[in-house]
Amino acid sequence: MYRIEIKLDEPLTAGYGVAFSNEIRSLDHIPATMLRGALYEELVLAGRGDEAESWFGPRRRWTSAWPANCIPMPLAFSQVKGDAFGGDNGIWNDLSLSASHKPDGSWRQVKVRWLALDNGVPHSALKVDPGVDMHVGLRYDTQSVRGSALFSRQAIAAGTTFDAYVSEVPELRTWTVSLGKRHSVSGRATIRFTQNAGPFGFHARENHAFLYLATPALLPGPHGCWLRGLDRATIKLLTGVHAEVIGASAFEPVGGWNGRWGIPQEQAIAVRAGSCWRIEMKPENAARINEWLRKIGEAGLGIRCHEGFGVVCVNPRWLTETLEEPFCRSQTQER
Repeated sequence: MYRIEIKLDEPLTAGYGVAFSNEIRSLDHIPATMLRGALYEELVLAGRGDEAESWFGPRRRWTSAWPANCIPMPLAFSQVKGDAFGGDNGIWNDLSLSASHKPDGSWRQVKVRWLALDNGVPHSALKVDPGVDMHVGLRYDTQSVRGSALFSRQAIAAGTTFDAYVSEVPELRTWTVSLGKRHSVSGRATIRFTQNAGPFGFHARENHAFLYLATPALLPGPHGCWLRGLDRATIKLLTGVHAEVIGASAFEPVGGWNGRWGIPQEQAIAVRAGSCWRIEMKPENAARINEWLRKIGEAGLGIRCHEGFGVVCVNPRWLTETLEEPFCRSQTQER
């Protein structure tokens, strides 16, 4: 994998949804499709549009851009109700089998969006709160005030840094691109490609494995529906052998826009980023399951992986090294 380091030179509105009012809301990260689209635009402007296949072809896997040194919070992480991230009781990994080591209390899933890592080990939580800019409407021809209505636009502050990852790129260089909506007032960013594998990779284990979903995954089911997670029956369907599964996952609808045809893409059900599972294998099935894990670690899980879906981490440190006792105490950041 190659790391894409992104620094916002101007505020960014990563808009989502359909604006039916005077308010434009922003995501707190940069979707993979937005990043790919901005790079493609720069290639076309540079007269290099014929190179698009080598950058964005089906064999290239992209992630979304997350706050620097962060990943989506694993859904298996829980904390005592009422605590800040960690607090006095710390964070508990629900994929642990050592329930006797879990302190007493009312535990619930961590709601903070991003987990900051230090060399792959959980360090703290991070919130990205887009600010709000107010402005009036302008006439396109004269740039004079159009009516008296006020508009609000959420924007991530200039100077914020993000990291994304891609499986392969033709060249390592620095680009200046335009991201998001309202390019006339915001969205310029500098991105730099570096050779850095990041937290991804495959590390085999004998009797059990941990699977973490870094980006949403689209998993077609056997009867024309969408799978909403992994369980014992799903592992049998995907690998051909049985395994016990302990999971913490969720699902959500995803849409999209077909720029070529100018129409919405079909809505689908995706397994949410941050979902994670513990897979317990019998010795006779370990080789088959580990081979499947190695394959999806390289090629992705599900379909449309070249658009940023289905990027997984197999046996990452933030899951394998947080099983015995609570970790991270009172460590929350804001940007």
